[in-house]
Amino acid sequence: MSFCFASSFFLPALLSLLLLVVFYTPGAAAGSAGFMASPKAAAEAQSLLQMLRAMEYGGVDLLERIEADLATAFQSVPKNTYGRIDILSTRYLLQLYFAKERGWQLKGLEPHGFLEEVSEIHEVALLQEQAPALAAVLSEATAPTTAVSSPGRNGFTLRDVAAIAATLERLVRDESLDLLEASYHANKLSPSDAISAEDMHEVLCTFLMLFELWDQVDVDHPARTGKFEELTRVHGMGLEHIVDFEQEAFYNDAFARRSRKNPFVAAQYTREDAVRIVESLVGSYGRWQNQECAYMSDQLHLFSKQGHFPLQSFSSAQMQELGFEFTESLQYLEDVGALDPATKDVRLANYITGPSNCIPASKYFSICCMSECDAITHEIMAKIQGPEASAREILGVVSNISSRYVEGPRQLSRSLVRQLEALSERHEGSVQLHSRLFAQWLHNAFPSDCPYPHIVEDQKVLKTDYWKDALSSTSTAESPEVRLERIANSTREARQVYAAHNESLESFLSDGQDILYLDSRAASRRSASKSPNNILDNLFQNFKNFPMIEEGLGR
Repeated sequence: MSFCFASSFFLPALLSLLLLVVFYTPGAAAGSAGFMASPKAAAEAQSLLQMLRAMEYGGVDLLERIEADLATAFQSVPKNTYGRIDILSTRYLLQLYFAKERGWQLKGLEPHGFLEEVSEIHEVALLQEQAPALAAVLSEATAPTTAVSSPGRNGFTLRDVAAIAATLERLVRDESLDLLEASYHANKLSPSDAISAEDMHEVLCTFLMLFELWDQVDVDHPARTGKFEELTRVHGMGLEHIVDFEQEAFYNDAFARRSRKNPFVAAQYTREDAVRIVESLVGSYGRWQNQECAYMSDQLHLFSKQGHFPLQSFSSAQMQELGFEFTESLQYLEDVGALDPATKDVRLANYITGPSNCIPASKYFSICCMSECDAITHEIMAKIQGPEASAREILGVVSNISSRYVEGPRQLSRSLVRQLEALSERHEGSVQLHSRLFAQWLHNAFPSDCPYPHIVEDQKVLKTDYWKDALSSTSTAESPEVRLERIANSTREARQVYAAHNESLESFLSDGQDILYLDSRAASRRSASKSPNNILDNLFQNFKNFPMIEEGLGR
């Protein structure tokens, strides 16, 4: 395992994870000989400690930034008696962070689909292949244990979750460096040479093209890859959108570092400069790509009523003129919850956030459309600051929220008020924020922003690869004509019937079971021994024989 992913960002608080990557032997019990406390290992750890401590005081703030991004959501999830969270809540926060802040869907961290059995953190493909020892440690956190560690040492802290997120983010960005190397070679340039601004633009644009076409080009043989113009010609892609994005990142970086440049000398750019800009491109690519998602959503919203639009809209002349080509089958729409079974209309929010609108960016993750609902739930979390609240408190918060398609403040309908009050009665006077019926209530309150909480039969239908493989191996995509023939109930009358049905309290409470995917009351009673902290305690105990390690820890 190389140290490259820790070379520039991690802080001392991440030491626990890094040491485990270096020293932990999968399968060894905590405190056993599996922790290799050799003098050579201790020296390597000391070197790593010095690097991390220097970075903490050098102003590097990746971990602090991620902590700040996660803080509101962390407040809202259930805690155990030690104020920490369990592995399920940790998975939820990681999935939410990458979806909301990056537009990434990591393989192994797909949406849970309201299933009890979902993939675990240690099953994330990126960790399994690039940091297997860390995956093994997180697997230990998932397995039941009989021993309970000392008070205050059970569960995951905010810093723990941020550290895992930082590790994953670092691994994703480091993986992109292979594409950067290929981009240099494709333009017949050497990464070891300083290059002109014009050449740097070519390298960065080629990188973005490879990033979009990673599964269609031969990155392992850069000579076959082709320059930027050749790639765009062969694959028929436009230049303008990539050039605009690349130039924005390039000039933002140049402005931030203007004090370090001599204005009277033509600038030369090193590989270090390229790496820095590429990391910015990868980190912001999802939010930039989401502009197209938002545009498509706005166009489909023109056809919608209460967040549902007729399936015929897919094949309308207006959408075709705008350049949208919809090929999803009815089977796909049904499986991911985008098709309303009562009216055969399409749920806008479910369709936009579905896997067909994800772009595979590597074998480890995809870039997906961002959910407008994430901003709504974030605002609710910020006001409530806990996993549950009274119906009155939530109504006061929600009535003042503005979204992409709803303008606040507003007077919520009587039916929405009754639904939420009934939901609180189900849970002893409090509404559980992390429940399926509350997610459904949000869909009713923000029908075009928040997806309907469909219970999938199998989590695989929410994975990008599943539908990519299925559509490429069999011709499941239907033509607009066949699609229209099969839609007999998509009429104004059916939609009116649905609207009346959806407004009723009985419909809301009987529409599927209420699943508490993060149960606040259960969390407060849970012993929470499923955490890596007892392993970390034993690890530090093993290193106490090495004074320089103990001194480096500053304990």
